[in-house]
Amino acid sequence: MTQADSANFYSFSDANDTRKITYYPLVRLEYQGPEGHFVYPSFSPGYEMMIQDQSSLGQQVTVVLVPSVEGPSVNLTLLLPPVNMAGLHEQHFDTIALKTTNSGMVPTGGAHLTYEVITLQ
Repeated sequence: MTQADSANFYSFSDANDTRKITYYPLVRLEYQGPEGHFVYPSFSPGYEMMIQDQSSLGQQVTVVLVPSVEGPSVNLTLLLPPVNMAGLHEQHFDTIALKTTNSGMVPTGGAHLTYEVITLQ
């Protein structure tokens, strides 16, 4: 794949337009949703993290929506499949984001993580 065949940025929203994500590969991710409006990387404590991993699912970009301050924390992981632009200016596809909530510092019974699957277009 040549440089011209890869995407410069990605723009997603859920079916109700309650969440919007714009991602510029390796540079910036912008999130707007029920938790607030955030731009990553950020200089705010707890919001500076942006992890990018490659896996069999595609690229995974994880950001902190709610940092852990002696309570539950919330992360968002955007899954990006490889995309070939095929000479076009835009390509439409669906993907998902996983919202992961950690139960916090106090040990409780059961799962310590809960997941919400967010379908994106």
